Amino acid sequence: MTDTIHTEIYAHKNGKRYSVVWYYDNDSGSPLEDDGYGVTERLDFDPTNERQLAAYIEDYEPELEEETRLRLMRVLQGPNRHYGSGLFYDVLSSLHLARAEWGCTDQAKAMEFVEKDYAFLKGWYDESWHWITASVAPLDEDDEPIESNREYCCRYESTILNDDEDNRSYRKEVIEDLIASVEHVLHHQLHKDQLELDLRRD
Repeated sequence: MTDTIHTEIYAHKNGKRYSVVWYYDNDSGSPLEDDGYGVTERLDFDPTNERQLAAYIEDYEPELEEETRLRLMRVLQGPNRHYGSGLFYDVLSSLHLARAEWGCTDQAKAMEFVEKDYAFLKGWYDESWHWITASVAPLDEDDEPIESNREYCCRYESTILNDDEDNRSYRKEVIEDLIASVEHVLHHQLHKDQLELDLRRD
């Protein structure tokens, strides 16, 4: 792979050393491809623009709740040549979602969740962060990575490489999970003719 961001050698408690490489993940798209985020909507006008919002209200005469919903919208992505419309974060609907599905019974807590959710999504659309891929390969006797046994996992936030306590802990967890995958494959390669024991009870 190309687009290497960071490389390191990781010494595991099992006594072995591993090559750890982080790459740009050029295949993953918007976080909204996954579930668990707030409500967003594509609109062919900008409700954060007073002139455009006033024109919409005059033309369509929405109910007060709908007008309030539009007034609380926030921009995630402005109009572009691909869509011809903008993508907006629906704060009011996301607050309802936070209380109904995210377990935020307190209004202030729900707003806190929504603010963090919006900031996370906005960061991706503003390219403040991007997706990256982690990979791990065992080292041979000459401290060279055995690339045929390299394991990959994608769609990590680039902030995982930040040098703070939380991200260092998360980074270690990711690396050790990949090491477990590497060792699982190596074990099966070494014992490929060994039958799996069925530990289930009758």
